[in-house]
Amino acid sequence: RVGETTVVVLGVLALIAWAIDYVAAALGVKRVGASGMAISGAAIGTVLGLAAGLVGVLVGPVIGAIAGEWLARRNGAQASRAGLAAGISFLLGIVAKIGIAFTMVGIFGVAWLV
Repeated sequence: RVGETTVVVLGVLALIAWAIDYVAAALGVKRVGASGMAISGAAIGTVLGLAAGLVGVLVGPVIGAIAGEWLARRNGAQASRAGLAAGISFLLGIVAKIGIAFTMVGIFGVAWLV
Protein backbone atom coordinates (compact mmCIF):
# COMPACT_ATOMS: atom_id res chain seq x y z
CA ARG A 1 0.00 0.00 0.00
CA VAL A 2 2.89 2.37 0.59
CA GLY A 3 4.49 3.54 -2.64
CA GLU A 4 8.08 4.30 -3.55
CA THR A 5 7.60 8.05 -3.23
CA THR A 6 6.44 7.68 0.35
CA VAL A 7 9.42 5.50 1.20
CA VAL A 8 11.81 8.03 -0.36
CA VAL A 9 10.20 10.93 1.56
CA LEU A 10 10.41 8.95 4.81
CA GLY A 11 14.05 8.11 4.05
CA VAL A 12 14.91 11.77 3.49
CA LEU A 13 13.19 12.73 6.74
CA ALA A 14 15.11 9.99 8.54
CA LEU A 15 18.40 11.33 7.16
CA ILE A 16 17.48 14.84 8.30
CA ALA A 17 16.66 13.54 11.78
CA TRP A 18 19.97 11.66 11.89
CA ALA A 19 21.91 14.75 10.80
CA ILE A 20 20.28 16.86 13.50
CA ASP A 21 22.24 14.87 16.11
CA TYR A 22 25.51 16.05 14.66
CA VAL A 23 24.59 19.55 13.60
CA ALA A 24 22.42 20.91 16.44
CA ALA A 25 25.07 21.16 19.15
CA ALA A 26 27.71 22.52 16.78
CA LEU A 27 25.40 25.28 15.50
CA GLY A 28 24.38 26.24 19.03
CA VAL A 29 27.98 26.55 20.11
CA LYS A 30 28.79 28.64 17.05
CA ARG A 31 25.90 30.95 17.87
CA VAL A 32 27.40 32.02 21.22
CA GLY A 33 30.67 32.97 19.56
CA ALA A 34 32.66 29.95 20.64
CA SER A 35 35.85 28.91 18.89
CA GLY A 36 36.16 26.38 16.12
CA MET A 37 37.63 23.96 18.66
CA ALA A 38 34.39 24.15 20.68
CA ILE A 39 32.34 23.47 17.57
CA SER A 40 34.53 20.50 16.71
CA GLY A 41 34.42 19.36 20.34
CA ALA A 42 30.61 19.42 20.35
CA ALA A 43 30.50 17.36 17.15
CA ILE A 44 33.10 14.88 18.41
CA GLY A 45 31.34 14.68 21.78
CA THR A 46 28.10 13.84 19.99
CA VAL A 47 29.72 11.02 18.02
CA LEU A 48 31.51 9.60 21.06
CA GLY A 49 28.39 10.03 23.16
CA LEU A 50 26.41 7.82 20.79
CA ALA A 51 28.65 4.92 21.77
CA ALA A 52 28.08 5.56 25.49
CA GLY A 53 24.31 5.20 25.46
CA LEU A 54 21.65 7.64 26.60
CA VAL A 55 23.79 9.46 29.16
CA GLY A 56 26.60 9.84 26.63
CA VAL A 57 24.23 11.23 24.04
CA LEU A 58 23.01 13.87 26.46
CA VAL A 59 26.35 14.76 28.04
CA GLY A 60 28.77 14.17 25.13
CA PRO A 61 28.11 17.39 23.20
CA VAL A 62 28.30 19.47 26.37
CA ILE A 63 31.59 17.98 27.53
CA GLY A 64 33.00 18.17 24.01
CA ALA A 65 32.11 21.86 23.66
CA ILE A 66 33.52 22.71 27.08
CA ALA A 67 36.74 20.81 26.40
CA GLY A 68 37.17 22.36 22.97
CA GLU A 69 36.58 25.90 24.20
CA TRP A 70 38.85 25.37 27.19
CA LEU A 71 41.65 24.11 24.94
CA ALA A 72 41.20 27.05 22.57
CA ARG A 73 40.86 29.98 25.00
CA ARG A 74 41.50 28.78 28.58
CA ASN A 75 38.50 30.81 29.69
CA GLY A 76 36.21 28.97 32.10
CA ALA A 77 33.25 31.32 31.66
CA GLN A 78 33.33 31.07 27.89
CA ALA A 79 33.79 27.30 28.07
CA SER A 80 30.74 27.03 30.34
CA ARG A 81 28.73 29.21 27.97
CA ALA A 82 29.72 26.99 25.05
CA GLY A 83 28.73 23.87 27.00
CA LEU A 84 25.37 25.35 27.97
CA ALA A 85 24.71 26.36 24.36
CA ALA A 86 25.58 22.85 23.19
CA GLY A 87 23.22 21.31 25.73
CA ILE A 88 20.31 23.60 24.91
CA SER A 89 20.85 23.18 21.18
CA PHE A 90 20.97 19.42 21.54
CA LEU A 91 17.69 19.45 23.48
CA LEU A 92 16.11 21.63 20.79
CA GLY A 93 17.40 19.12 18.25
CA ILE A 94 15.61 16.35 20.15
CA VAL A 95 12.38 18.35 19.97
CA ALA A 96 12.89 18.79 16.22
CA LYS A 97 13.50 15.06 15.83
CA ILE A 98 10.30 14.26 17.70
CA GLY A 99 8.45 16.59 15.33
CA ILE A 100 10.01 14.83 12.36
CA ALA A 101 9.04 11.45 13.83
CA PHE A 102 5.40 12.49 14.18
CA THR A 103 5.49 13.85 10.64
CA MET A 104 6.85 10.53 9.40
CA VAL A 105 4.11 8.60 11.20
CA GLY A 106 1.50 10.92 9.69
CA ILE A 107 2.88 10.56 6.18
CA PHE A 108 3.00 6.79 6.53
CA GLY A 109 -0.54 6.69 7.94
CA VAL A 110 -1.93 8.76 5.08
CA ALA A 111 -0.07 6.65 2.51
CA TRP A 112 -1.35 3.45 4.13
CA LEU A 113 -4.97 4.62 4.11
CA VAL A 114 -5.03 6.17 0.64
